Amino acid sequence: MKSEKLRTHEPPLFLFGVLLAGIWFYLLVLSVESTTLISIANLLGPTAVGVAVAFAGIRVVYRRQELIWTPYAWFLLTIILFYSAGPLIYPLGSSVAIADVSALLPVTGKQLLRTNLLNAVGILSILVGFRLVWGLGYRKRSGKLRGSSEHGSNAKTIAFVFLIAGGLLEYFLILPSAFGFYKFALPGVLENLGNLYLLGLMVLAYVVARGDRAWRMLLIVLWAVQFMVSVLLFSKAALMFAISLPAMGAYLGHRRFARMVGWGLVIVMVYLLSSPLVDYGRTQISMQTGNINNASLEQRTDYTWDWLSHLMSKSSNPQLEDGALAGWTRLDYAPEQAFVMSRYDEGFRGHTLKNLAIVLIPRILWPGKPIINRGAKFYYLMSGHRGSSLGLGLFGEGYWDGGWVELISLALITGAIFGWLSILIVGWIQRRSFEYLPSIFVGISLSFGGGSFVSSVIGGTGIFFSYVFVVWLVLLLTRHSKNNFRFSETTMGGTF
Repeated sequence: MKSEKLRTHEPPLFLFGVLLAGIWFYLLVLSVESTTLISIANLLGPTAVGVAVAFAGIRVVYRRQELIWTPYAWFLLTIILFYSAGPLIYPLGSSVAIADVSALLPVTGKQLLRTNLLNAVGILSILVGFRLVWGLGYRKRSGKLRGSSEHGSNAKTIAFVFLIAGGLLEYFLILPSAFGFYKFALPGVLENLGNLYLLGLMVLAYVVARGDRAWRMLLIVLWAVQFMVSVLLFSKAALMFAISLPAMGAYLGHRRFARMVGWGLVIVMVYLLSSPLVDYGRTQISMQTGNINNASLEQRTDYTWDWLSHLMSKSSNPQLEDGALAGWTRLDYAPEQAFVMSRYDEGFRGHTLKNLAIVLIPRILWPGKPIINRGAKFYYLMSGHRGSSLGLGLFGEGYWDGGWVELISLALITGAIFGWLSILIVGWIQRRSFEYLPSIFVGISLSFGGGSFVSSVIGGTGIFFSYVFVVWLVLLLTRHSKNNFRFSETTMGGTF
């Protein structure tokens, strides 16, 4: 690959214009308090944001392929799913869908408008923080990437190292723990290392896409096994990553835009169609154990087979019907956001940042470190019941902690972190430095799905640089080529 100048126009200026216009429109409608205008704003606002972000995302995939590995690209996908499609369930969804998302807290038109305003301000702040750091990183460097092997000469070696190391962790430690064979909590860093197996599949897909067809059948078999395991975990995120990461690896090898678009459609369909299975499995586990995680392999297999049996027999079980509807309702944060906005306005702050110190201390240094389950606590606060979990999202968390000021502050910090990590990741991808894939995967994970500031953004960033340090240490001890690794440059952003 030829060295190329990194363009600084990410995010594009038109996206800032759409968000600013949306914020102005929301404020205007809130001041008028017209029911008709509120309904129009709740339809047009998220639609306009979703269309603008989708166009920006297409530009990334088509023109700047390296960016699809960055927190920036996956945050764009988060906006489309959770802050555009999610709120649109109220003006566009059926009465059944609206009743489903309103089961815990019915949301009025004005409350929905305030949550849309919250999202627009949060999105704009993150993108501003990202652009400032991204542009600064460009101006302080030469503007050109140091070249390295176009084909990633060590890709095959890294693929099998990841597959072997990750497979041992995944199938002998992490999955047995998830299936109830072990009774102790695994450190978060160790759980994340289980993703090495999936990252190995990704690099192997890259190798095959570059023309080494000898490993094609092995890739297909291992990929199919990983997909089946992800089904038994009852996790939509696990299923999406099981499909998307190998597809991204192949795309890095063949660079065919149409194929990547096709895989994107497959991922969307899997998300929508897997929602009823995931909900059914988690519901059954919760009824048996009191939470959504503790279930043996036998139980998970039985629940999956039971769901498939109902599906094949076209049972009228409501938990098994309308997968698209179930997937859509899981994208909506409005009830949770409306709840915490009301709590803060009434004088009850969230104080979620108090767990910051706990997140930053590794479990290896604090064996008795408490397990933070904010989702379960928030579900209890909102519903008065136990046995499930609710996500709040970064924007709701920020407002609950300190209103608009803290929301904007946390979002700006988050955007700056996304920019910093994206600078590093683009350099690694350009040079095919696959040894950094564990950090790249963490960067993707912390930016996708609207997670919390403390556990997702800050905790994820700590894990990101922990992996960077491990790679540096391993390469230092093995006296890896000095031209392929310079710690001071790759860790501090000197990749351009």
